[in-house]
Amino acid sequence: MKEIQNYIENVLISKDNSLEDKTVQYLSAMPTEIAITYTLKNKLQGLFKEVYIHRFFKPCRAVRKCTWNSVFCQWNTLNRNADMIKITNCLHTEQIQNHLNNAIDDFKYDQFVFYQTYQDVVIPISKRLGKWLLLAKIYCYCPMCKKLFCIGGRKDEKGIVNLIEYSILGKQVIKYVEEEVYHHIGREKYLGYCHKFWDKKEKMLLKEFGIIWYSPQILHPERFYD
Repeated sequence: MKEIQNYIENVLISKDNSLEDKTVQYLSAMPTEIAITYTLKNKLQGLFKEVYIHRFFKPCRAVRKCTWNSVFCQWNTLNRNADMIKITNCLHTEQIQNHLNNAIDDFKYDQFVFYQTYQDVVIPISKRLGKWLLLAKIYCYCPMCKKLFCIGGRKDEKGIVNLIEYSILGKQVIKYVEEEVYHHIGREKYLGYCHKFWDKKEKMLLKEFGIIWYSPQILHPERFYD
């Protein structure tokens, strides 16, 4: 693990920052973490409340509405690496983490609604590279305060990625180039196909768009691809 970290910091990032191309022209704001607290307007009821909650969670890849019983039973799994997630509360939920951590089932929380969310966040670490994080968080909706609170969750590092793949314009370019690569080498997979695909993709991106792109093999040399 230490060798991989040294490779990323002393080789990959250093090399990436020394290169010049047109990638920056295709980059936009990266996905960032949603707020840990959200307040709804007091007059919102029923369907309109759900619409605003849905808008708040829109940056997430997946959202699941759940009950207190579901959160209570799965808490140890849902709340791994808890120290890496910022949490918050209101007066009505100030003891909720204590109850969950100590397996104290309090039926008063049956009136609250909970949301299990999954969000991809990318933190830039060089000109073209970023650290991809998967945030799995639990939000509690307090009907008295009309607020959403993040009460726990976990943060998993998923690896190093190309920033271009998380940019709106960049995604369109990547999709176009990948279709062109399929046209040239076909879609039928065989031993060594992925390396041929990545090589063609890398060359087309640089030649046609002036974009430097790194293959998974370069980003994750510790993994085996074929």
